Amino acid sequence: LVQNWCCGSRCPKTTTGGNKNNNNDDDEKQQFNEVIKIQNLRHHNNNEKLFVSEATIVENKYLLSSAFSDEKCTEEDEVSTIATLCNSCQMVNKTASTIVRCLGVDENNNNNAKPYCSQEFYTNSDCSGEPAVNKNASCDQTCDVFPVTKTDNDSKRGTVIHEDEIISKMNYPIVKIYTSNDCSGSVQSYLGFGGCKPAPDATNGNKAKAWARVCKGDGLTYSCEYSDESCETEIICFPLENTKPGTCKVVGGSGTGVAESSQEWICKGSR
Repeated sequence: LVQNWCCGSRCPKTTTGGNKNNNNDDDEKQQFNEVIKIQNLRHHNNNEKLFVSEATIVENKYLLSSAFSDEKCTEEDEVSTIATLCNSCQMVNKTASTIVRCLGVDENNNNNAKPYCSQEFYTNSDCSGEPAVNKNASCDQTCDVFPVTKTDNDSKRGTVIHEDEIISKMNYPIVKIYTSNDCSGSVQSYLGFGGCKPAPDATNGNKAKAWARVCKGDGLTYSCEYSDESCETEIICFPLENTKPGTCKVVGGSGTGVAESSQEWICKGSR
């Protein structure tokens, strides 16, 4: 079923006297990619056929997931957006880790095959062994509805994109999360914290009808309230601590119960 695999493990190499200067790094990378394919298929919904021969591992891409307060994934009802690096293990603490697995499609061979993504949770720090919990994740722009209460439903959808597309699909301010403690290396996730949102307790008796986190010219980010639903008439704004754009902040670490990481807030033009 899988090229170069025999009965669930890597086939032994055969030497034919050719070039002995094989690139071991490329071979290990191929082996790792094939393992991810099998692990993805392990969790795939049997109602939809997805074969390894039709799929390609997604590298250096992100799963962009958006949550909505309605049942139709309506853009103006978007609540939050997060972009998570695909196929990269993220340690939560010493006894927990998670990984978003993304399996793309080989566009040259099968344009009809759907991408498949899942999020797995492990009871160790390195995403090894079998996951304790795994959940399918939408990554083909399908709008998935899920119940919040007996009378209310929300929705979500996702798509796999390149990193250079992320900023254009989020509202400033945006937070970049790194696994390092100095904002170096790959960005593990992007959080879209901007956009006009309905006030959570908006009633006729409340002044504020909407709120938003906004970037201002003084180099800080603010949480603001508005008297209209389109965030045009400002009532009051409060500066948010530790949100100066372009400044690296260490979070978590010893004594917090959470793995050490770092974050950086960005506003338009700041990075």
